[in-house]
Amino acid sequence: MRNINTNYLWMMQVVIGVTLMLSTQVFAGNSWLNKGNEILKSFGLGDKTSELTIEEIGAGLKQALKVGSQNVVNQLGATDGFNTDSNIHIPLPESLNKVKSILDKVGMSYLFENLELKLNRAAEVATPKAKSSQTNNRASAKGL
Repeated sequence: MRNINTNYLWMMQVVIGVTLMLSTQVFAGNSWLNKGNEILKSFGLGDKTSELTIEEIGAGLKQALKVGSQNVVNQLGATDGFNTDSNIHIPLPESLNKVKSILDKVGMSYLFENLELKLNRAAEVATPKAKSSQTNNRASAKGL
């Protein structure tokens, strides 16, 4: 589970970095692209690459975001996607701790544990639906 999070974070850092590079290109001309080509050539990779158009780069970024978001949805939408991942687990509000401790004294704290589990299970079920809804909303907006 930890590797998926690390891979996702790495991919998001790459996407954000490339996006920032491309956004600065708008203001700085092609200097970043030229520097990137120079670096590739210094590694002997310059001849193996072709110049990409802005449209190709944009399409590549869109595809990377699509694949990345689908991977995250698959991870979070799976059983225990929220529940066992300490980074995104949804705990019950701390204001309920006093009630939980009282119930624990009479052997009924399992009610709160069950509630917390159901809360995380609901998030796991809702994640793919939210992705689907977001995709449908974007498709509708394009039609306007």
